[in-house]
Amino acid sequence: MGYSKYTGMSCIVGILAFVVHHQVEDIIVSSNDVEEIVTIEYAFDDSFEKIALSEIKTEAHLVWGADRIKKYDELMKPKVELADSLGEMIKHAYVLTAMEGLNVRSGAGTDFEILGFLNDESKIEVYGEVDGWYQIKYDEYVGYVSKKYVTDELPSKEVAVTTQPIIEADSKQAESTTGFYQNIKSIQNPNALMVLVNKNYALSSSYKPSDLRILNVTSVNGTIYLRSEAASQAEALFAAAANEEGLTLLGRSGYRSYQTQSDLYSSYVKNNGQAAADTFSARPGHSEHQTGLALDITASSVNSELTTSFGYTTEGQWVKENAHRFGFIISYPAGRESETGYQYEPWHIRYVGVDTATQIYQNNWILDQYVISAGLISTN
Repeated sequence: MGYSKYTGMSCIVGILAFVVHHQVEDIIVSSNDVEEIVTIEYAFDDSFEKIALSEIKTEAHLVWGADRIKKYDELMKPKVELADSLGEMIKHAYVLTAMEGLNVRSGAGTDFEILGFLNDESKIEVYGEVDGWYQIKYDEYVGYVSKKYVTDELPSKEVAVTTQPIIEADSKQAESTTGFYQNIKSIQNPNALMVLVNKNYALSSSYKPSDLRILNVTSVNGTIYLRSEAASQAEALFAAAANEEGLTLLGRSGYRSYQTQSDLYSSYVKNNGQAAADTFSARPGHSEHQTGLALDITASSVNSELTTSFGYTTEGQWVKENAHRFGFIISYPAGRESETGYQYEPWHIRYVGVDTATQIYQNNWILDQYVISAGLISTN
């Protein structure tokens, strides 16, 4: 902004108490004990009469004093607390959002002024909590960030080593979980509740469950279909989240046909390349969604998207700890990428029945481990 010396004033009755008659871009005018920063468009004539108001940028309460015209940058300085006023730090935490980062505000709410921006995975110092907002130190100021986009720990980027003895002792299973899309076997019992569909076991292109029905939950992508038993249990899961914790889960995707999966996978390959696509999308015939037993869920806290951030929300944590009560498991848990062949997907749950899901949950297994331990597939 440009400034000039305040060389003259002229009263305008009703709207402006005074204006500066000089070449400026922004000036401050006062009326009814309120100051406004105003952009002036003007043209001089001999009597300085042609002055037009073009845009009001902001306003602030007038602080009476000797200098009634304040500098623009002083008036616009954020009204925030200095970090010196903070007490003892409670903990360190990290920004984790579905977007590229997080706004830092001057108060606990979206109505407050934005002080700056923190990149995703930024480490922050937390000093308190106010109405779902963390109080943090931001440069020399006190800032506030929404708690729902902050996590105490970032997801591990290292591949975890399984401690399950059945996997360690079974070389055939090790081969089947690392040699993806090799020696693919056709599934002979696709209607079985324990059907194993992964990168080495494939459904036929014609398979479609005969007992699909509409899932009666709030959906962000239109009508969702699941097999009848899975749908009933998913509805109970959603209801429990709402009744027990006041959480609203959203359905995103259920049954997909072979052709729909083929179209999706092809588009991912085209946009990302096959190697990348294989980490987050199943090839046609290899998707659990074709069984009618898999459901993708999300929440408004992650803008209804499918993102790893969901796993660190209140909703995602509740699903992780309670899905087994309703017969669901997280098919692709964190740290098991070398076994599943997929990235961590906290939103993807698979129905296997309450007893089986509970056993998998308690043993920290993936489905492959359970079906082998139960002798449901041959490893020879």
